[in-house]
Amino acid sequence: NISQRHREAVKAKRIIEESALSFMAWYESLDVVPTVVALRNKIARIAESETRKTLGSALKHLAQEDKQAVQRMTEAIINKILHDPTTFLKNSSSRKEKHRYLDITKRLFKLESDSQKYH
Repeated sequence: NISQRHREAVKAKRIIEESALSFMAWYESLDVVPTVVALRNKIARIAESETRKTLGSALKHLAQEDKQAVQRMTEAIINKILHDPTTFLKNSSSRKEKHRYLDITKRLFKLESDSQKYH
């Protein structure tokens, strides 16, 4: 009975350690969220604007169902393009490195000035 409890305690300790590591990784990724959200919002606004222009002029003959398919395709393209950069930013190893990449991302996409416009 005591050896059974010991084995269960070892299992519980392992689960707690894994959960703590998972929580810390999640917590450390939180500083990436505002930049990722700002980037996604900016790209989505651009894509929505351009899609609306195209669907309202060159593709205005399309049925509503086809227009919705174009919009879904646009959203899928955005998600695929932004997946790797988002993952890269979240998984940057050191805190200093992560902040450097976040700063570069903000500068490349002019996110600082955009985020100030919308707050």
